[in-house]
Amino acid sequence: MENAVKHGMDIEGDPLHIYVKTRLTNSGSEIIVENDGHGFNPADDNEPHIALNNIRQRLEIMCKGKLKIVPRDGGGTLVKVTIPTTDK
Repeated sequence: MENAVKHGMDIEGDPLHIYVKTRLTNSGSEIIVENDGHGFNPADDNEPHIALNNIRQRLEIMCKGKLKIVPRDGGGTLVKVTIPTTDK
């Protein structure tokens, strides 16, 4: 959520809308955060995006989860966290 505001907000532009969805799937849980801001493209700069890499590593280690960041249809960014169901 913090990054949706931090990287999506343009104080000179239109209002920023943020959408949060959660759902259960046959394979686990999904958390989806979208914004309609100016968008995020990891290839835009040469920074290593250490925080995103750390989040990806933690998700993988803790629960075999995945983090996906893609441009949103209609503009903005979509972030999806998938957490697989674990057998107990």
